Amino acid sequence: MPDEHTLRANCDELLDQLQYTSDEVQALRSVITRVPEDLLTVVPEQGKPSIKAILGHIIIRDRQMARILASGSETTNGSELGEPEEDWNQAPTDELLSELQENRKSFVDDLRVIASRANEEVLTLLVGRLQRIVEQDVDAFREVATRLHSGGIGAR
Repeated sequence: MPDEHTLRANCDELLDQLQYTSDEVQALRSVITRVPEDLLTVVPEQGKPSIKAILGHIIIRDRQMARILASGSETTNGSELGEPEEDWNQAPTDELLSELQENRKSFVDDLRVIASRANEEVLTLLVGRLQRIVEQDVDAFREVATRLHSGGIGAR
């Protein structure tokens, strides 16, 4: 088991990666505003979310995690999001991206405060949870980039 210093360093690195999501969203914004709306809302196959829904799932997960952290309860492991709370395909793209950026910034700021006060046991749990969130973000942004590329965005 890593010592507290190592856990804090790992936690800080993971929080930095989550904070970087805002930069990724800003870069995505410059591309996605040129994308036809139907490419953002199309469901590629049954059971798979649209690009907008993928981004909405990140918002939902961040909201769920913020609620869990605020309550101190461990009611979910954060890996299953369930159905979206909103119809993200109806959301204006710019508003969706803004909400994603704002929620992530607030979420990371709250996590930094929690991490700064956390003992070794809490840090261990937090690092594990943050690793899962970062992995989910990587998968989500990779899927968005793949769909945008396969939709011909890179060829224009």
